Amino acid sequence: MILSELNKLFQEQQWNQGTTNNLVLSPNGLTLERYQVSGIGTVIDDFEGEQRKFTFTGDWQRTTARKASGSYSYTNKDIGDNQASATEITISLPQGGRIEFDYLVSSESGYDYLRFYINGVEQFKDSGNNTSFKHFAKDLTSGTYTFKWQYSKDGSVSSNDDQAYIDNLSVIGIETTVTKYQANGTWFVVINNDIVRNVTDSHINFECETPIGTSIRVEVSKDGQEWYIAENGQPLPFTGRIDSLMIRVTLQTTNDTVTPVLKSLGISIWEEAKGFKILGRPSNINRDIIRAYDLNGKLAAYLGNAKNIYTDDFLNDRSILYFEMPFNDPKTKLIQYDAQLVYKNRRYIITEIDDGMEENGDFNFAVTAELNYIELLNKTFPTIEINAETPRDGLEKILAGTGWKVGIIEPDYETELISMKESRKTALWLVRQAAKIIGLEIQWDSMNRIINLVKRIGSNRGTGFRYRKNLKSVKRTITPPQATVIYPYGKNGLTIAEVNGGKDYIENYDWYISQGVSLEEARKKYRKEYILEDDRFMLAGNLKRYAEDLLKELAFPRISYQVTVLDLSAITGLEEDKFYLGDDVRIYNEDLNLDVTTRILRMKVYPQEPWRNEVELGFLEPGLGDVSSGSISSDIADAEADMLFASNNTSATIGTTPQYPINLTLSSFKSTNAQIGLMLICNASTALTVTIKFYTDGVQVGPTIRQKVNAGYNTISAPFVLAQMPSGNKMFSVQVYTDAGTISIAANDMQLYIFARNLLGGVAKDVPRPQTAENITLPAPLAVSMIGGAQMVEDTKEAKAETVTLKALLTVTTAASITFA
Repeated sequence: MILSELNKLFQEQQWNQGTTNNLVLSPNGLTLERYQVSGIGTVIDDFEGEQRKFTFTGDWQRTTARKASGSYSYTNKDIGDNQASATEITISLPQGGRIEFDYLVSSESGYDYLRFYINGVEQFKDSGNNTSFKHFAKDLTSGTYTFKWQYSKDGSVSSNDDQAYIDNLSVIGIETTVTKYQANGTWFVVINNDIVRNVTDSHINFECETPIGTSIRVEVSKDGQEWYIAENGQPLPFTGRIDSLMIRVTLQTTNDTVTPVLKSLGISIWEEAKGFKILGRPSNINRDIIRAYDLNGKLAAYLGNAKNIYTDDFLNDRSILYFEMPFNDPKTKLIQYDAQLVYKNRRYIITEIDDGMEENGDFNFAVTAELNYIELLNKTFPTIEINAETPRDGLEKILAGTGWKVGIIEPDYETELISMKESRKTALWLVRQAAKIIGLEIQWDSMNRIINLVKRIGSNRGTGFRYRKNLKSVKRTITPPQATVIYPYGKNGLTIAEVNGGKDYIENYDWYISQGVSLEEARKKYRKEYILEDDRFMLAGNLKRYAEDLLKELAFPRISYQVTVLDLSAITGLEEDKFYLGDDVRIYNEDLNLDVTTRILRMKVYPQEPWRNEVELGFLEPGLGDVSSGSISSDIADAEADMLFASNNTSATIGTTPQYPINLTLSSFKSTNAQIGLMLICNASTALTVTIKFYTDGVQVGPTIRQKVNAGYNTISAPFVLAQMPSGNKMFSVQVYTDAGTISIAANDMQLYIFARNLLGGVAKDVPRPQTAENITLPAPLAVSMIGGAQMVEDTKEAKAETVTLKALLTVTTAASITFA
């Protein structure tokens, strides 16, 4: 059982057996001693945190709309005509100093202004549609200063953002008091033999926070001479009975502005469970006790009387803890909604408490809690955009301010790029969506609030479930074929008749035929019709292919297995008997003629009664996945049209050699119609023609854009629709080149967006592309018949072959024609 004495010593500061050196027990836990240093310093407010570094007065506020760096800046409130919005600070510079800040104005040019004042004297005013931040700096002599920023409007017209922004405010020379921490400190305690009866299979458990530049080292010893590092949750490095257990904790920091925090420390002791037998053999059970905390995060109670405990874990989904308590147990009053529980080195949040009287007169008290990833439901993004960022950068943006951090990301995926743009989504939804896009699974470190992304949770340990050994029951669920005939309909009543021999339906009786039923009999007895309506499809061929793929799933049964197993590892301790969520396991049952390997998707574990454990396995027959609506997670089923966006991060100069200034990677879970848009601002060296082409995975899609431009600055826009973009991951690229001279494109002056349904965001590694392209001139003249007139320009394309063969010629009869060579 878990003995609470050590943690009681820690929480109640009963350290009579040890000494402290520069350590303080704060409300949050054990920290390094804090001291203050006064002097002249620099105060910087980048507006990233909710608390201001200066005392601002006025009505300005934080915003994410524009920023010079980071995620936030400071802006005026929304005002009307003939109104003004201002903010100001007053500071003292005993020896002189300097003020610096970045600013941007997006307003009606020449009428609505940002003005900056020092002690009432205007330093500058600015207006207009500025797209990048400017910088202001001024040296100051000693004295007291009032700095004021004011945005004002004239009597009419609102243009652009109608806002002013400041960011990265820095004032040098302020007399300030700085809080610092001691470099290190040590706590020491001795646990006597009345508490530590036996350390075999025992663990040191502690909860801590270690900001960058800090560390916590926990050491144990039997004699005070030889010390061993104790890893959190790992067995102690020695066994057997001991007279005393000595624990030494050292806190260190290399950054005197932050401290590590040791929140709790305890020891988990195993003891024999009296009178408990399974299959005629005694068992030792790790009876970890549930720890309950109050709403302030302080340990409230050890729930030693908890019963009917079970954990219910679903792979890549929920993790639940359930238990009951005697109704008259006084500790039930310490259990609160939204408070934390810690059990088996996992942190949970209480979501439900049921208490009352049953029909038989018995009173009950039951608690349900979910792993503390649900804390991420508390942060909702009105809008969030992740544009071609690494998974780590993207996740850090999602987790900012939540208390959660990014831990391990599979090395092969660290350098990939992810793009997402979402509205009204929680941080939890975004984390799960990002993992899905990247193709990794989430491993929650709930104790340390760390998210790890791994290729696969679980492994193949060689574990097997066999009847008469550890396989207690098998429940096989077979769902018969849901449809054998599909009538597909697309946009405006489109059918597949024109590409399906005149039939407006498709059929598939393959499964029934495999069972010995003739096709004729199957059509008579097992015709199950399904109407498919999907307005996304505008081409009969694409609609037919989609319907055929769907029918391959609907026309076959779905087979799944639910098994009840005995957790022999709690009895034997053998590695071959252990299994965990996500593992591949093998099932044997001679009576059912069953010998298959599949994955554990769900585990319901009763730590006090391992013979009640249940596991749920994946679908055992390939291609027979669940296609019911319930199998599609809500974040996909409810997907609405959304937009992915990219811009060029660096400037570029482009000539007659094709270049790819923008690459946007994306993933869609179904085929979709996409609206593509491109905006390009360029500076041409001379009058020339710009050619723009669009590619997905190296294959040209959409129209070829050719635009004549004059010397100097020009703007090119190119919206078009890409019909029936197939599902899957793909790289969308923009190719640009000229017929003569060059064009210069500044950073962020080329923008690409894709607007479509069913997008999962974008992630993929850059794929190699040729750095040069070959111009191919078609030797034979082409005759093009068309209505009206047009200007045709010689085509340019990438190719490895030296010759081009025209296999077919399409003739269109129209009212007018032109010919070009």
